[in-house]
Amino acid sequence: LSTAPHSNAPLPPTHTQAVAFLAASPEFRRGAESVFAASIAESLLPHCRATHSVSRGATLATALSLLSDHSVSALPVVDENGVVGEVISSRDIRQLAALGATNDLSGTVEQSLRLLPPAPPRLNACAPTDTLASAISRLASADTLQLVCVDERGGVHGVITASTVLACLLPDN
Repeated sequence: LSTAPHSNAPLPPTHTQAVAFLAASPEFRRGAESVFAASIAESLLPHCRATHSVSRGATLATALSLLSDHSVSALPVVDENGVVGEVISSRDIRQLAALGATNDLSGTVEQSLRLLPPAPPRLNACAPTDTLASAISRLASADTLQLVCVDERGGVHGVITASTVLACLLPDN
């Protein structure tokens, strides 16, 4: 646990740190095998926030507005058939700003994504039939900020984050 500056009080773990702990702790999962074996459709999708996506032909201004208005960290980027092929995130927007590529917000999302340097894939997809345990393992990676749950046709079912996992495992009572 980290501590706040000038304080000895430990800070609570972030959602991402909590999910990394779950991935690394088989003891924690012991006794709850059926919970962790549940499908994403059963366990996580009911806890996902409403899914918002952006078309690849939309302007960067539209993507920024959607990210801000809905307080989401990433948006699936879909084609004219609603098939997800990419994701644009707040991290991508920061990189574009550092490159000076946000001066003209009328460019398309597709054009903007092409300006980004090669990196680990921004789109990390999963299927509704994948398990909660597999989602936890994947989200424990520093390169995976979210999983876009897609069906066999590429349609978006939800965006899963560490917060979604915690909402599933620690429901409000």
